[in-house]
Amino acid sequence: MGDALPLQVDFFDADGNALPPEKVKFRSSDPAVATVSNAGVATAVAEGGPVTITAKYRNLTATARVTVVKPFILTQVGGQDIPAPIPNVPALVVVGGRMILYANGRYSARISYATGPVLDQGTFVQSGTQITFTSDTPGALQVVGLLVGDVLQRSIFTFVR
Repeated sequence: MGDALPLQVDFFDADGNALPPEKVKFRSSDPAVATVSNAGVATAVAEGGPVTITAKYRNLTATARVTVVKPFILTQVGGQDIPAPIPNVPALVVVGGRMILYANGRYSARISYATGPVLDQGTFVQSGTQITFTSDTPGALQVVGLLVGDVLQRSIFTFVR
């Protein structure tokens, strides 16, 4: 666990004009699942939820609901040589990463390539053991993965839960 999500609270007057930030008190309904710092950063502790994060300023409150899900962790290093813009340098060499599948049908994948980290996110649809990923990146192709037990095989990458 340990993934963090900064929360943002904005203030507006009755006319909709932005006001300077004020001191907000944050609270988690279940710190065993997700904590929240004084700065408003929610941190995953354990799988579960939904957890209600409350932001309070004077007599005003706002809430956000978060659910902590167990991510797929990349455990098998994969790579392949494909035509690259730099001669003799593989365009695709995976050195590590993490993929998270959210209950709302969204995914987030942070993969570190030899050329640097890449964040890919989008939607996924599961039908039986097949998962189809559609990236939010314009022009990206759909990728189909296969879920076998707790192992997700996506293209040349293998993730296990």
